[in-house]
Amino acid sequence: VIVWPRDAGTAAALVGDEGGRVFLRAISAASGLPVCLAGAHDLHDIQRKPRTR
Repeated sequence: VIVWPRDAGTAAALVGDEGGRVFLRAISAASGLPVCLAGAHDLHDIQRKPRTR
C-alpha cells in the first residue's frame, strides 16, 4: 500500500528530515509494505483500519 502525502509541503517537510526517513523505513519494515506517509493522523488511520476507498 502506498499512502500519498496530502500536500507537497507536508511531503517535503517529512522527506527532508532524516528522522522522518528513519520513521518511514521503520513503518515500512514493520508492515512489510512500502509506505509514503503524510502525517501522524494518517499513520493512525493505517494502523486501525485498511483503506477501502
